Amino acid sequence: MEQLFYIYIGFLIVAFFLCLLALIIHRRRRKRAAKMVPEVQQAKTKPGQESTPPQAVQAPSQAVKPKVTAPASAPTQSLDQVIQSAFGSLEEGAYRQAIELFQRGLQMTDNSRISLQLNIELAKIHHTLSEQETALKHIDTALELSRENKNGATEQQILSIRTLIAAQNSA
Repeated sequence: MEQLFYIYIGFLIVAFFLCLLALIIHRRRRKRAAKMVPEVQQAKTKPGQESTPPQAVQAPSQAVKPKVTAPASAPTQSLDQVIQSAFGSLEEGAYRQAIELFQRGLQMTDNSRISLQLNIELAKIHHTLSEQETALKHIDTALELSRENKNGATEQQILSIRTLIAAQNSA
C-alpha cells in the first residue's frame, strides 16, 4: 500500500512539471505573436508616412484580449484587424480559422514584407497540423520573398525552418 502511495505522488509531481512546461511554451508563443503584429504594422506603412501607435496594434497576448467575433468573411475588416483576429484564433487553438484569416491577409496586401511574415505564419500552422507539403509551399514562398527583399538574416532563418520541415516530411 505504501508503494502505491509513492507511485501516486510521483505521478502528481510529473503531472505538475508537464503543466508547468506547457505554460512556459504557451507564454513563449504569445510573446512571439506579440512581436509579429508590430513588425507587420511597421512594414505596412509607406516611407514618409507615420505608423499607427502600438496601442492600435495589440497582440492577443497583451492584457486586453481581443474578441474574435467577426466572421472570416466580413468585408469591413482592415488588414490589421484580420491579422489580429488570426493571432487571436491561433491563441485559442482555432488553427483552421487562423489559416483562413492569414490567407485573407495575403489577398489584402501588396507589401512583400507583410506577405513574407504571413507566409511564415501559415507555414508554422500547417507544420503544427502535420501538413508538411503545404508548409513547405508557404516556406518556399517566404524564402522567395525574402530574397526579393534582399534580407539575408531572414533568409537564413527561413532556410533553417525549411530544413526542419523537410526533415520531418521525409521521416
